[in-house]
Amino acid sequence: MFDFDFLKQGNRLHQFWPDFLKHQKFSILDRQGSHELLYYKSSAKKYSRPIFIIPSMISHYYILDLQEDKSLINYLNQNGHDVYVLNWGLPTTDDQFMDFNSLLLNRIPYFIEQVLKHSKQEDLNLMGHCLGGTIAAMYASLNKKEIKSLFLLTAPLDFSINSKLSEWINTGTVNYKMLIDSFGNIPWPVLHSSFLMLKPLSQYSRLKKYFQTKMTDEQKRNYWSLELWSHDSVAFRGGCYMNLIYDLYMKNSFSRGTFQLSNYEFADLNNIKTPTLLIASDSDHIVPLESAFLNSNYLRHAQVTRYQYSGGHVSCLVHKKTQMDLWPKISQWIGSQNDNN
Repeated sequence: MFDFDFLKQGNRLHQFWPDFLKHQKFSILDRQGSHELLYYKSSAKKYSRPIFIIPSMISHYYILDLQEDKSLINYLNQNGHDVYVLNWGLPTTDDQFMDFNSLLLNRIPYFIEQVLKHSKQEDLNLMGHCLGGTIAAMYASLNKKEIKSLFLLTAPLDFSINSKLSEWINTGTVNYKMLIDSFGNIPWPVLHSSFLMLKPLSQYSRLKKYFQTKMTDEQKRNYWSLELWSHDSVAFRGGCYMNLIYDLYMKNSFSRGTFQLSNYEFADLNNIKTPTLLIASDSDHIVPLESAFLNSNYLRHAQVTRYQYSGGHVSCLVHKKTQMDLWPKISQWIGSQNDNN
């Protein structure tokens, strides 16, 4: 009999080829449902205020910790930062009802409380990657006193910016509610094929280059580790998918200030007052530069720093040149927020 949980959770590729991945050592501090709180301890701790990372919900968190020399988490550790990561895990049947409201009012506050207890601090630096950055920004917009600074890495914020994804979603040809009602959690092949169609020949081009280029063992390992992560797909929680499609892509409710939570608060982009670092690519086919960087109409009450890089959506995490240019700026900026007590 076919295992439908395989479709409704994830394909678990990292369990079959673990040798391609060299994660840094971490501890699991807490679990809530399918979610885990991971702790990466710095052996050269310089700053007392920790970093809490909310990764993308669409893919596994370990793109932030792919290899020892391609690990933003490891780099932050080496530069004196303790790092905590929310691992979304694989969604279960119960997760189909989880939406942004429950994340922002329950799950995220719970894990932040655990980070503060474990670190014995009163506030933290909040980081979000991709859609995790959107969620981090929404939480920061609620003006929680424990958020000292906000760092968003290739995070979509203004969903009114045209992209291939937004054009597809807004055609009106797909009944997304029926899709959610039918499956609960959106099966990972639906998401994976959608992203492949954004650049349909890219996978072939990468493979062609792999066989035509004389690579060292390290280069081969780096190639396959990135390919493993990009195909290690995760299903998407049904309630969150409903919010993503209808509230963000169709209504752009976060940047318009109309995303209302069940406690009658509004997640409003312009409510963010904490110092904010925005990082985006000039050639990102998933999150357009204008969506991640925003214009002067947004974040009017926050001190905003912007860094732009050249490359694709995850180039800032895997390409050596971008790492050498960007990562020191990231660490220095976070460090400066720790210094500005």
